Amino acid sequence: MPSAAFFSDGLSLVLSARCSVAGVTVRMNFHRFSASGLPLVAQLTLSPTSDRAESTATVAVAACELLQVTVEISAGSVRRGQCYVQVFTQHDTGASAVITARLIGGYLEDGNRLTWPIDTPQHSLSGRGALRSITGTNPDAGVEISETVPTNARWIVHGVRARLVTDSTVANRVPRFVFTDGTSALINQEVPAAQTASQTRDYNVTGSGTAQAVVNSNVLVPLPLRVPMLQGWQIVTATANLQAGDNWGAPVLFIEELIEE
Repeated sequence: MPSAAFFSDGLSLVLSARCSVAGVTVRMNFHRFSASGLPLVAQLTLSPTSDRAESTATVAVAACELLQVTVEISAGSVRRGQCYVQVFTQHDTGASAVITARLIGGYLEDGNRLTWPIDTPQHSLSGRGALRSITGTNPDAGVEISETVPTNARWIVHGVRARLVTDSTVANRVPRFVFTDGTSALINQEVPAAQTASQTRDYNVTGSGTAQAVVNSNVLVPLPLRVPMLQGWQIVTATANLQAGDNWGAPVLFIEELIEE
C-alpha cells in the first residue's frame, strides 16, 4: 500500500457520497507537501442528497506529494449503511475527466472516519447494512399492499407485518405475500388459513418457524431467511376474494439496507 501519492498539475481530488438520510455533511481533510516542500492542510465539504443519488465535490490540487486523506461526518447523524463515500483522483475536468485511482471507499458512521492510505476501499454492498423499520403506504379499502425498493437501494428483508380487516361480505379471503422483480414472482407465500367476514388478522411474515394458523388474531407466515431485493423490486399482497370494503393497513417492514453504487 502506498504511503504517498505524487500529483502533477491538472490532477484533482473528487469526494463522492451517496446518502439515505437528510441533513448530513461530509468533510474531507487532506495533508500534502507542496512542490516547494511546504506542508499544507486543506479540506472540502459536501452535503449529499438523501435519495441515494451520487453527490460530488472536486478540488484541484497543484503539483504536490499527497500524504494523507481522511473523510468524516461533520454534521448530521448516520449509521453504517446510510452514507457511502469515495475519494478518487481525477485527471482533467468536464468531459475530458478521467478517474485515475480510488483512494477511499466505505461507509461512514458517527464517530468514525475513513483514512487513506490506512483503510482498504470497500464496495458499497460489502458487510452489514443499516437496520430499518419502515412503515409503508396505507392502501385504500379494497386495494392490495404494494411496496417498492427505492432507487439505488439494496434491501435484505427480515420480516413484514401487515393487518387485514375484512368487511361483512361472506367470502373466504386467502392472502398471499409476493416478492417480485416487477415481472416474475420470486417468492409467493400463501397464508395457512382463510380469513372470513368481519375479522381482523395480523400477518407476520418472518424468516423463522413454520406456518401457523390464528393465535390471538396473529398468523405466522414463514419466509426464507434474509431475502435480498434490488431497486425496483416489490413486496405486494395478492388476496383471493378481496372485497371492496376489506382494508389492508400500512405494512411494517423490517429490513437491512445498503446503498448501490
